[in-house]
Amino acid sequence: MICREERCGFKSRGRLTKHLANEHGIHGKKAVEAWRRKHNWAPIFSQDYLAKRAEDLKKRNERLRAFAKIGRQLGQAEAPKPAKSRGKVGATAKRSPAFLEEAIALYPKLGSWGKVAKKLTYSDWQADQKGAADRLRLEVNYYLEHRKPAA
Repeated sequence: MICREERCGFKSRGRLTKHLANEHGIHGKKAVEAWRRKHNWAPIFSQDYLAKRAEDLKKRNERLRAFAKIGRQLGQAEAPKPAKSRGKVGATAKRSPAFLEEAIALYPKLGSWGKVAKKLTYSDWQADQKGAADRLRLEVNYYLEHRKPAA
């Protein structure tokens, strides 16, 4: 690659971007694009550099896929499979209306869904404290939005 700025003639084997930034003050994509337009769309990267870069990216992606595969294999052996969805996407787990009414009544006294979840579903709360509180809050909100008014 040869710099086409007047009286420069810098030669590079890979790319001109660093030279343009350091020697000519051409920084950023728009400035480099303007430089290329000025010089009849002169290339910035050599073909060898682009081929090497593509090969490096290909190798990197292969390594990442291999690591992901190993991770999935290890994860399946150690962690239980996630529970399958019941019903519509976004629908919460079905709890009895009495349970949800009890949670609604406890919330003003305890002041947080985490404390309500701890009191009502201790085993779920102990396994995943924040998740249990969030699930309970979502179930109560869903119940309140969709419950049928008393006749």
